[in-house]
Amino acid sequence: MISPPLVDVAGRRPPSSGPVARFGPGEYRLRLSPAPLPNTEPVQLPSGIVIDLNHSELPPSWQPGAAGANYKMDLMFSPRGQVIGAPAAKGIIHFLLNDVVDTERGLFPVDRLPENDLNGNGVLDEEELNQGDKLVVTVFPRTGYVVTSPVFRTEDLNANGVLDPGEDVNANGLLDPPGTDLFFYAERGEVER
Repeated sequence: MISPPLVDVAGRRPPSSGPVARFGPGEYRLRLSPAPLPNTEPVQLPSGIVIDLNHSELPPSWQPGAAGANYKMDLMFSPRGQVIGAPAAKGIIHFLLNDVVDTERGLFPVDRLPENDLNGNGVLDEEELNQGDKLVVTVFPRTGYVVTSPVFRTEDLNANGVLDPGEDVNANGLLDPPGTDLFFYAERGEVER
């Protein structure tokens, strides 16, 4: 789209078809709409999988109630690969891919009390357990690098309630509750043990 619109010297707009030219002084802006790269197709999420906005780490401009917030969440890349626009200032962006059923039930992505104890009985019943798999898609805006990783569930690998050798992955000397840092693997380039 050319802004302001092209007009001839008599102030008339040219016909919509055919080449147009504009001569004379003026400031012009050429706006091109975002488009997929040539010879590529947008990737669709599998059926039943959604981006869980409640548990993702998103740019501030995408948060409800933020100044200038809108509900159009475009993540655009420059020809050099970097993220451009407001999301570029965020730093690392984490998208949690979650099962739509778990998201609709409002479950925390890792089974833990009290977050998933929806009926308040102090235990996680079958309907309060996550059913689907989770995956983290991480975007590094400065480079445009995109990685996928599993959700970091817990340090208690053998589920004995004790911090055993090799389980203190963040080296804080404590057995952290499940889901303390969902994006631990994504941020450190590690994999699930």
